[in-house]
Amino acid sequence: MQAICLHLERHPMAGDTAQGIHDWWIGWQEPRPPLEVTMQALQQLRDQQYVQCVPPEDEARGLWRRR
Repeated sequence: MQAICLHLERHPMAGDTAQGIHDWWIGWQEPRPPLEVTMQALQQLRDQQYVQCVPPEDEARGLWRRR
């Protein structure tokens, strides 16, 4: 969650799919955790009304961005 928030603070207009966020926004050390870790972080940030997914019904392929 912290890496996602930091990226959005530096790039407030950024938006990407969950896979793109997982691959490019987070500086994972190898081996990378599964995509589910990033999905859980995005869902928690959505619950806190920090990010949103467009369209909201497609969390895996939708565009995640700052709310």
